[in-house]
Amino acid sequence: ALWRSRTAGWEKLETASFEETRTTVELDHFCELVITGKCRPLKGLGFLHPRGENAQVVVMHIGCESCEDGLELLCSDPDVLQHFRRCSPNLQL
Repeated sequence: ALWRSRTAGWEKLETASFEETRTTVELDHFCELVITGKCRPLKGLGFLHPRGENAQVVVMHIGCESCEDGLELLCSDPDVLQHFRRCSPNLQL
């Protein structure tokens, strides 16, 4: 299942298709995604370019210190996420 947060609460996305090694999702906007499965639960965090040029989603394990450290590195790298802002109800596509 794939979920996204909205101002009214969590919404299950019916537009997700799951294949062996990837998931494809059609969204009109995204804020936070939580992706669950048989292994450790995952979450997806949305990041938007300040000028709205594009967006990125980071998928990571919930409660994982290693993933948190990796996210910190991604956010500090000018070639990856440094220029992006984390998506929120106030910052949407």
